[in-house]
Amino acid sequence: MPELYTSAYSPEFLQRIATEVAAIPTLMQAYLYFNNGIGGVGVADAKVMQRLLPPGQAASAVFQAAP
Repeated sequence: MPELYTSAYSPEFLQRIATEVAAIPTLMQAYLYFNNGIGGVGVADAKVMQRLLPPGQAASAVFQAAP
């Protein structure tokens, strides 16, 4: 079971979201927000999502650490 604020999303969940985003034919731009929980799991999840999205849809990303 995921632990609140410390667990990364499961690979299956991230794949489902990537599939849903990629299936939107009119999508020009999307912002996916991964909260940077304890240990930086949000950054790790965002990097996985970049790999899962088709080329062009994951062309760039901005990672910002919480203050």
